[in-house]
Amino acid sequence: MKSALRASILAERANLDQKHIIHSSNAICAIMQEQWHSLFAEFRQAFLFYPLPKEPDLRGLATFLRIQGVVLALPCTQSNVMLFKAWHADDKLQHGQFNIKEPTQGSICHADTHTVIFTPCLALDVAGMRLGYGRGYYDRLLAANKATAVGVCLHRFLYQSLPHEEHDQTVDYLLTDQGIKMPAKS
Repeated sequence: MKSALRASILAERANLDQKHIIHSSNAICAIMQEQWHSLFAEFRQAFLFYPLPKEPDLRGLATFLRIQGVVLALPCTQSNVMLFKAWHADDKLQHGQFNIKEPTQGSICHADTHTVIFTPCLALDVAGMRLGYGRGYYDRLLAANKATAVGVCLHRFLYQSLPHEEHDQTVDYLLTDQGIKMPAKS
């Protein structure tokens, strides 16, 4: 069921106009800038992600976060493990294991209670369950630490409920182009 839904969302997302993606990405970044001080002021690290085609792009948030004194990091995958390396705007990036751009250098950052992890999602549901790409990297990352997770997707892919399995991890905040909120309690 998850694989069929994943394929359906990927097909729908592929047909979205690039202008819509840019507009939605700008809205997501603006929402985070407006809400940062009230929700995340104590956070010292932000784990971002380099966008895949038609995925929300958070790079517009980078300058704002750096001014706040936040260390930024991007994911690097090696075999079955995802690490995060410190990232600066002028750092050289290379295509990694899944053809996603990754830092070629930079120190490894470890998530802690002062880390916010922005997780790319194909879809989210109102309870905070996320539908990812099916490899489990973010589920393992979220299960292994006490960082705060912010699921990121386009509002059109926010569902009432998503299928999930026992190992799937929920996020602490839902971030779309229409706002940020905590998951609904069940």
